[in-house]
Amino acid sequence: MTALKNQFQKARVVLESLVQGLHPESGAELPKEDVVNNIEVNRAMSTAVMALDQMTARLTRRAILPDEVGKGWTEEEEQQLKDEFDRSEPLPPTKSPTASLRMLAKGISLSSQQGFVRAPGQIGKGRNGAAMSSS
Repeated sequence: MTALKNQFQKARVVLESLVQGLHPESGAELPKEDVVNNIEVNRAMSTAVMALDQMTARLTRRAILPDEVGKGWTEEEEQQLKDEFDRSEPLPPTKSPTASLRMLAKGISLSSQQGFVRAPGQIGKGRNGAAMSSS
């Protein structure tokens, strides 16, 4: 990832020089009739610089995240969560807060999909499975 970040930084320096109308290696001013001085070309290069900045920022953020962030749940994890919910067992302690949040978020998601979590004002389900409300 560092190699890609370095590549982005080098590309940014080259593009920024061109946006300013300067030769990237010598720093000499480019002729006014040079294509880089065309307003549309200049805007396109400026957009590319912004895109490189965003990609660099994204790589920096991802580098500090734990490895398990963004991974899907296995069928075994989902089944374990459903079973523990049915038995009203508390969530087990984890090594990282991110894993705990991931488990909690998945539990809420599964609970709402299974109808265990109710909307505000909803008391429960009637015999026919229809939602009943308190109002």
